[in-house]
Amino acid sequence: PKPRTIRAFDERVTAQIAGFDGAEDYYRRCSSGTQLSKLETPVTFLCDRHDPIVPSDMFSTWKDHPYIHMEWTDYGGHLGYLHRHPQQGWQRWADGWLVQAITGSIPK
Repeated sequence: PKPRTIRAFDERVTAQIAGFDGAEDYYRRCSSGTQLSKLETPVTFLCDRHDPIVPSDMFSTWKDHPYIHMEWTDYGGHLGYLHRHPQQGWQRWADGWLVQAITGSIPK
């Protein structure tokens, strides 16, 4: 049967192709989570509470980290944070958010 979850896909495809012992081995060896506690430079994570792939509760480990700022949305999804502009079609609004973050013009 076809994998119906990301974990099942990683178990049957990603881990096997890349030579891991399974999804758990892949996650353990490739996750950046073990390195985040070592951050000494401020970072911002743009995350959606309803991301279908990355569960928002996984970030609770770093909620009190002095260099990690979480920017939460209640919309957006995963990665591209697509939205449909009436005249211009599908766009990734995260691109505009990034420009605003760099220039300091994000509304607070």
